[in-house]
Amino acid sequence: MLSLWISIETEEKFKWWKKLIFRFKYGVKNKAFYLLSKQEMIKNIQTLYYQVKIAELISREDQLTQSLEQFSFDNKMKEYTEISKKIFKNELYKNMERKKRTNYSEKDLFFKSEEFIKDYPVIMSTTYSLRRSLAEKVNYDFVIIDESSQVDLTTGVLALSCAKQAVIVGDLKQLPNVIEFDNRQKTDSLFQSFDLPEPYNYSKYNLLLSIIKLFPEIPKTLLREHYRCHPKIIEFCNRRFYNNQLIILSEAKSIREPLKLHRTVPGNHARERMNQRQIDVIIKEIIPQQQLENEDLGIVSPYRDHANALEETFDKTQIKIDTVDKFQGRENNIIILSTVDNQISEFTDNPNRLNVAISALLINL
Repeated sequence: MLSLWISIETEEKFKWWKKLIFRFKYGVKNKAFYLLSKQEMIKNIQTLYYQVKIAELISREDQLTQSLEQFSFDNKMKEYTEISKKIFKNELYKNMERKKRTNYSEKDLFFKSEEFIKDYPVIMSTTYSLRRSLAEKVNYDFVIIDESSQVDLTTGVLALSCAKQAVIVGDLKQLPNVIEFDNRQKTDSLFQSFDLPEPYNYSKYNLLLSIIKLFPEIPKTLLREHYRCHPKIIEFCNRRFYNNQLIILSEAKSIREPLKLHRTVPGNHARERMNQRQIDVIIKEIIPQQQLENEDLGIVSPYRDHANALEETFDKTQIKIDTVDKFQGRENNIIILSTVDNQISEFTDNPNRLNVAISALLINL
């Protein structure tokens, strides 16, 4: 139809032999068609073209819908996972086949670094230790820095200093590394004295944020698939913090309601970033009502003073307690978030802090 459309636009007159060609090539058998003006001919062809195109798309949509309904995602994920493992193990086998690896002493790591890397090509390290793990002249083909939003600039630079290429993995929606007050004062003084560019500000920028600010055009890949949190919990974070970009692949494993809000009686209960009323409510109401005595339970708070009070209260239990900032990266089956403040504050309402707290959250105080 598109070819016929173009042919009609380029024709001045439709002689008998041209009509014969159109009959066999395009199936145009209706003599009345040639009595129309060129504009009417094209209009009719356009209408027919879009009708057929819409029918094709509807048919394709039906095929895809049927295919998705019959698709077993869980089975396919297991299949892909097993295939990936086999490919990975095969590559390892080809690389290490028939190699007799040497046992190295601690001194050998420094003096026989090149030989060590050939025998053991994957090294696990902290960013702080990587630079001095082997000889200074050693550069790694790839340095992968995980949880880079938790990596401070100085140790991050140490790791990058021995990397030929780097892959930096992290989440700007998570909390940055915790910087002690004394270090903050010292580094702020240095930063101001030497008039350094803003992305080098140690107290404000972690490694991930600094890299992105310095190199805005750097290649980026969003890891969309999420397997960790309860689907309803991560759905909240997805809408609130990730612009619905995540693909939620986790499944609910119990019938328990994944998110609960427990309101204490309004009042001025917080004192010096500690709220004894909320601690009492956790002990006397939340834990017994939700039957959490034998659960894998954690309690987090935005403030250190309140976390310390919780630690004293639950000293002889298995309950894990810390601030939201320190708890990042850990998990429990059930987390109680004790917000402390009488009124919402800028500190507790920080989007990154909320994201960290809620992505590990089951019961919210």
